[in-house]
Amino acid sequence: MQNLGCSVSLVWGDADNIKEPGIYKHMARLILRKKADLGVIIHENGENLMLIDKTGRVIKDEEYLLLAELIAIKGYNAENLVFPHAFPRAAEKIAEFNGARIFRTSSSTAEIMRKMVELQSPSVQFVLNHNSIWTLGYLLEYMNRENIGVAELMDEIPEYYYLKKEISCDWKDKGRIIREIAFGSNLEDIELIEGVKINDSRGWALLLPDGEKPLFNIYTEGYTEEMARELSADLSEKIAELLKNQRG
Repeated sequence: MQNLGCSVSLVWGDADNIKEPGIYKHMARLILRKKADLGVIIHENGENLMLIDKTGRVIKDEEYLLLAELIAIKGYNAENLVFPHAFPRAAEKIAEFNGARIFRTSSSTAEIMRKMVELQSPSVQFVLNHNSIWTLGYLLEYMNRENIGVAELMDEIPEYYYLKKEISCDWKDKGRIIREIAFGSNLEDIELIEGVKINDSRGWALLLPDGEKPLFNIYTEGYTEEMARELSADLSEKIAELLKNQRG
């Protein structure tokens, strides 16, 4: 990193045992105190990367993946990018504005990789999503080349209102709940590509059974924060009602 002209301060010891979300607050305070341009937290698995910009804003999960999309397109000429159906539609807005295209697939990592290979998509998106060390190199190289900071890049990402939630459900009830949500209601606009996706005037909600745990994952995206919360609450209440009325 120093070869790219960076001045680096390593944080050891006092940060090692801080749990989420305390580590983010700790790093944000350090960044503001040192007037640093960027903070980086690398997960021990070597894949997950979290950033903190010069304002103290934490960039992780969906925000990080949207930032990675923006860098892949603007910095490394990515034309085709792959995201799961459960990911925010802000991905399409970024791609459309920058002349790229988004392809949707299931949430399986293997399926996402298969789609990337099928599209002959540049490997930069996979690297930015799964290799934190290489990602840091791509990011710093792009920032240095374009003389731009992460805070300014984040300002280019459109606003979106997206929520995730888990609801416990016995394995034996998963199939019944999915069927009743999909076919036992008066909902008009339903997609069954992966789980059950419900579209309405407020946005969309996706009910996806977890493949490894006895629970459902609920993803919602609304045109406003209130709409996203309403969609999540409506679907959660429907599932709770169906679980109470178990058959046999």
